[in-house]
Amino acid sequence: MDKPGIITKQLFHPLINTLVQALPFTYKNTGAIAGATLQLNITGEEGGEWQLQKTINEWQLSNEKTAEATATISMSADTAWKLFSKGISPAFALLQTEMGGDVELGKVALGRVLVMA
Repeated sequence: MDKPGIITKQLFHPLINTLVQALPFTYKNTGAIAGATLQLNITGEEGGEWQLQKTINEWQLSNEKTAEATATISMSADTAWKLFSKGISPAFALLQTEMGGDVELGKVALGRVLVMA
């Protein structure tokens, strides 16, 4: 039973990077103003950082920090995986997530399942 789990850099990072590609769709009806920016941090060496920024017409996702964040979300890889695959509820994930700035804007990411489970 010494098999590695999914939470490894080699396996998890490509998976979570694919899942966060749904964030522009998740945020499209938020009513945020142009320039609003969400910084998502999945902690640990297997995680990563993404920035979602509202333009005039759409949300754009980037792996680079291009602007000051309006809202920040930081969670462990384990919490992200379970949240985005319906393994835990958004309310439970919120207890395990650090948020800053516009918390209501940040909570939008917690309320959306990014993969059909």
